[in-house]
Amino acid sequence: MKPPIKYYIATSFQNKEGHAQCRRFFADMGYELTFDWTVYPIIPDPYVMYTIAMKEIDAVKAADFIVVLLPGGRGTHTELGAALALDKPVFLVAPHPQQLLDSQGLTNPFYYHPSVQVVSRLENIPNKIESAA
Repeated sequence: MKPPIKYYIATSFQNKEGHAQCRRFFADMGYELTFDWTVYPIIPDPYVMYTIAMKEIDAVKAADFIVVLLPGGRGTHTELGAALALDKPVFLVAPHPQQLLDSQGLTNPFYYHPSVQVVSRLENIPNKIESAA
């Protein structure tokens, strides 16, 4: 039996609903989430922050691919950078092209890295994974 495809979700803490929707979508397909950081409270305790940071990096390492849901915060972009450094495929979900721009109309050059594929919907990701395999 083939091991399940593993993935990690990077998004802002304020986008917990998007995270949950993504998690349900891939769970229905039999994919395995490497770490659910949404169950941890965000508190300014250095040990808690250290623990979450280590678990998140380990989860990115363990993932076969990363899903980035915009809008994202600092942590989202740190995870994106870690995924790129580890040569992981990244699927950047941006239903609207303006989501690739910040409040000043600027974009992030890493959104255009060769390992990043911009998709408008979660439903587009499985076809891209299968075609890459």
